[in-house]
Amino acid sequence: MILALKDEYGVWVQWEEELQHLVVRHFKSLFCTEDQSSTVLSTTTSFPPIDPTTLEDLGMVPSDEEIRRAVFSMGCYKAPGIDGYPPIFYKHNWCTVGPTLCSFVKGVFSGEVSVADSNRTLISLIPKRDRPEQVSHFRPISLCTVHYKCVTKIITLHLREIMNDLISPFQSSFIRGRHIQDNIIIGQEVMHIMNKNRSRKGLMAWKIDLEKAYDRVRWDFLHQVLTEVGFKADFIHLIISCVSSVSYNVIWNGTQTEFFFPRRGLRQGDPISPLLFVLCMEKLSHLICDEVSRGGWKPISVSNSGLQVSHLLFADDLLLFGVASENQALCMLNCLDCFSRASGGKVSCEKSSVFFSPRVPGQTRRRILGLSNMKASNEIGRYLGFPLTRCRKPTDKFHYVIEWVRSKLSCWKASCLSIAGRITLAKSVLSSIPVYPMIVAKIPVSVCHEVERIQRNFIWGHTESTHQYHPIGWDQLTLPKQYGGLGFRRLEAFNRACGVKLAWQICMGSKGLWAEILQQRYLLREGDSLLAYRKGDSQIWKFICAQKDIVELGTKWQIRNGQVVNFFNDCWLVGGQSLKGLCTRQLTDVENSSSVADWVCNGEWNFDALADCVQPEVLNRLLAQIPLRADAGYDVMVWGAESDGKFSIRSAYFLIERNPQQRFHHLFKIIWSWPGVERIRVFMWRVFLDRLPTNTWRHSWAHCSDLCDFCGVEAESILHVLRDCQYAKQMWMQLIKPTYVAAFFSAGLRDWMAMNLKGRMRNDMGSSWNLVFGVAIWKLWGWRNSYLFERNFSKPPNPADNIMHSWSNFAMTAAVHAEAHMSAVSADAGRPLVWQKPPADWIKINTDGAVALGSGRAGCGGVLRDSREAWVCGFMKNIGVCSVTDAEEWAIFEGMRLAWELGFRKAIVESDSLELIARITDGNFGTASLLGVQIRDFISKDWQIIFEHIPRELNRVADALAKQGISSSVILENCPVHLRSWVNQESLGFISPVV
Repeated sequence: MILALKDEYGVWVQWEEELQHLVVRHFKSLFCTEDQSSTVLSTTTSFPPIDPTTLEDLGMVPSDEEIRRAVFSMGCYKAPGIDGYPPIFYKHNWCTVGPTLCSFVKGVFSGEVSVADSNRTLISLIPKRDRPEQVSHFRPISLCTVHYKCVTKIITLHLREIMNDLISPFQSSFIRGRHIQDNIIIGQEVMHIMNKNRSRKGLMAWKIDLEKAYDRVRWDFLHQVLTEVGFKADFIHLIISCVSSVSYNVIWNGTQTEFFFPRRGLRQGDPISPLLFVLCMEKLSHLICDEVSRGGWKPISVSNSGLQVSHLLFADDLLLFGVASENQALCMLNCLDCFSRASGGKVSCEKSSVFFSPRVPGQTRRRILGLSNMKASNEIGRYLGFPLTRCRKPTDKFHYVIEWVRSKLSCWKASCLSIAGRITLAKSVLSSIPVYPMIVAKIPVSVCHEVERIQRNFIWGHTESTHQYHPIGWDQLTLPKQYGGLGFRRLEAFNRACGVKLAWQICMGSKGLWAEILQQRYLLREGDSLLAYRKGDSQIWKFICAQKDIVELGTKWQIRNGQVVNFFNDCWLVGGQSLKGLCTRQLTDVENSSSVADWVCNGEWNFDALADCVQPEVLNRLLAQIPLRADAGYDVMVWGAESDGKFSIRSAYFLIERNPQQRFHHLFKIIWSWPGVERIRVFMWRVFLDRLPTNTWRHSWAHCSDLCDFCGVEAESILHVLRDCQYAKQMWMQLIKPTYVAAFFSAGLRDWMAMNLKGRMRNDMGSSWNLVFGVAIWKLWGWRNSYLFERNFSKPPNPADNIMHSWSNFAMTAAVHAEAHMSAVSADAGRPLVWQKPPADWIKINTDGAVALGSGRAGCGGVLRDSREAWVCGFMKNIGVCSVTDAEEWAIFEGMRLAWELGFRKAIVESDSLELIARITDGNFGTASLLGVQIRDFISKDWQIIFEHIPRELNRVADALAKQGISSSVILENCPVHLRSWVNQESLGFISPVV
């Protein structure tokens, strides 16, 4: 609650009614145009022409499906507008409210309905500083209704398709394919050039702050910009109506003030505002480009080839670059003044600053500062949150990251959180803080280690006043969950992975301005290899070049026509290495220089010739490679660490952190998918790792007894506390069936955990045993601790009843969690899963792939069935050595090929690989491999084909054929006898198994 604020004269206002008047008066003034006269901003540079058909499509009335997608893309719990209905209300009641919303949106686009009917907006005040004293210290965020946001969201989706063509490369915000790090990288490079400049003429950079940039945009200027772009009159009228028909109520201490009508401004919180603001700011770019072309503005040259940078824009964050001279300063001021008068913008000289290169004379500096009325700065400071400062010690530059993490921790009390809560916070908040600077710079190792130390201490409740032992090392915590860790990232390795991404984009010829600058500055130098640096190069370029080894390790040639790639010397078949080391004899000069295409004869691999010079492993891998096609295009380089060939920081991180000693254990997956609360999952993870502070564990490093405090007879190990102690044993005997007793009390710790968590046991009450078991061991450990540390604690007389009561409290949470996290357990568990036959005249193709453990040999298989559920054809095929994903692709390809050859022109393809089906249906499939190209070509044939995901339980026939395909290749006209029972099961339905 806000109790007092200063007015425009610095006088404190405390009365509630006066405060409301103060706030309303402030925003009425802010959203009111100061100068009623309109200034037309004319520039020689203008927006590039847009295709007339595209312009016509922008204002088309959307379909019901497009409106539904717009609503469902909104965050469920985004703040509601004045009507009080958040997006989740519309999503959950779409069948009821959807038709009304669709009718309204269509009416707005067709001009039959006014958007003003839904354009009454609430203003929520968000503090911009810790102790706000004036209304200007609050950021006004507009809370629009879903009806209105649906209209502007659709307009935004239409506009976004053409923004890349309209906006110059100097602007990076809200443009698809451009990112905030683009400007930061360019800023670092320009600062490097300025710091190295030793000319007395010198260079300068202006950091400009636009005061209330969104709120001051004139509507007549916006109309001028939209007209200049070339939008149709109806589309411009629709946009201007959305912007200008608004009325405001300010939310003040939980109540609404009087409403008022603005005369200018774009709302922060309106989906369309960012794109409209970027279009307006583009006119400033046009002004600057005009001055550069006339010679009045002297930009900073960033390469010997003539590439220059005059300015950088990210929304309203503005950097101007030029030669340090009075004429240049006057030119910059003139551009800013012309733009401000036309757009309504205002430069805040108090918050703006000028940075000069080292050798600029003092007299020149003073004259420029006098003209600009801005302050000088020894460093440009932070730009977009990243420090563009130059420090002798890199640690000083990034020390703010450590302080940032500590400031977050100061708001939390570790003692009030369970270890599960601390782990969640450490992963979701603390781990994300250093990510932003890591994307664009090398972070000192000492900073990474300090942040990791803070994370470790927080997880285990370690503070300066309370020292806690860390029972599990950081090496273990940073392992993936399936290998027994918690998935924390090693920051040093993650920082490198971010650098690998930049290096990969450079190697792939990224078209971004940042990449163009670096390529022209460093890749065109004589005598340098790719990703090589010299002593005087910038820190960002050295950071990128340092990742060369990982780029080479992750890069792989993808064969198309096979004419570019050298068969033996390039990496294309075996990840990360050439075939030179897999030869059985010395190669001839002709063989050594041969391309991949040279080893193809009549459309097939020349296995006879290859068998003479390469190991059998190569032949097996070639089996999985589809024969080359001359029309498939040139060979391309892809990221071999991902199945789709697209780079990801995640795969680069695992390349850096590759650890051959990692051991997968299936129980880790079971633990983390256990259908209960997180704190019990974390407890079970510690049990499995044998990392609980039992007396046996304490006895190993301290002088204390290892006997159990409950029974005082045996050593207190984890298994003793949770199972073998007399108290625990009596409890278990009441919960488990007599038939399970022998196996239950004889297994070792890990086997005992596995047999109980797999859920195959049942207790007499019919409850899900894996859930009961997890609750039981957690309660036993809690009672043990209470017995030791609480004076008045008494053991429950009937622990079994206590546990079942606790289980009932967890049941609802478990049900919700199971739906979200247990992909292995069907949401319809206990109900029949039935294979659905295809419609009449359609064929259904079920496919699967399999890879043998150890040998790596792969097979694919599938079955074609018609609308009568009759077996049409089956297949199984040996495909050599490849990954499971490749085997799944082979299965789909062979299934489609077989269906086409049999004359079917309506087909449904089903696979249990959710990832593969998603890749095929998203429209981007077929770019990573020649097999993918073949699949894409088959999809584009003249037929109807649908791809669907199917549960693994309904794909057993295809799975069995794929496993048989590892050893043989056969076309099956009739169903094999041993598969008939499974075919019947899939058709008739069966109860899904409990995992």
